[in-house]
Amino acid sequence: MFVKLTKISSSTEPRKRKARTKTAEKVQELPIRKSKRIAERKLKKLNAKRKLEDPFEELFEKPIEEPDEKNYDRLVADLPKCRAVMKEDNRKEEDSETKLWSPLSETDEKWFPFYIFMARSALMFTQQQQRRISISRAMKNACFDYTEQYIRDVLHESNYKTDVALKTLVT
Repeated sequence: MFVKLTKISSSTEPRKRKARTKTAEKVQELPIRKSKRIAERKLKKLNAKRKLEDPFEELFEKPIEEPDEKNYDRLVADLPKCRAVMKEDNRKEEDSETKLWSPLSETDEKWFPFYIFMARSALMFTQQQQRRISISRAMKNACFDYTEQYIRDVLHESNYKTDVALKTLVT
C-alpha cells in the first residue's frame, strides 16, 4: 500500500495526509475465489457425512487399507530358464570341514577369557609403544568389539596356539 505525501505549506494550519484506498477497495470487491468455494463445498459434504446416527458406522463402511501399501504388479523379475543338467556334489561330509580345535573338558574352556585379557593387554602396550598414542586411548581401542573379533581371528589363524597368537599380536 502506497502513501502519497503532499507538501505542507508554511501556514500555521497543518494539512491532512491522504492515503490511497483504491487497492484496498478493489480487494474487498473481488468475488470469492473458485478454489475456496470448492473447498467449502467439500467441507460441507464431510461435515454432513460425520453427522451419522452411528459414529462407528463410518469405520465399517469400507475395508481398512494399509497407507504404505504398494502396487507390486509392475515389479516382476525376469528369471532365466532352469538348466537341464546339474552337477552332482561328490564331496563327503568328512572332507568339507576339518576341526582345528574342540574343547576337551570344562577346564579347557576357562583359558579363553584369560587369553582375551592377555591379548587385549598386549595390543594396548603395543599400540602405546609402536604408535606413540596415550595409554587411555590405547585402553579404549583395546576394549572395542571389533578388537575382540580381531583377537579371535588371530587365534584361529594360529591354529589355537596361544603363544603363537600373542606373538602375532605383538608384532
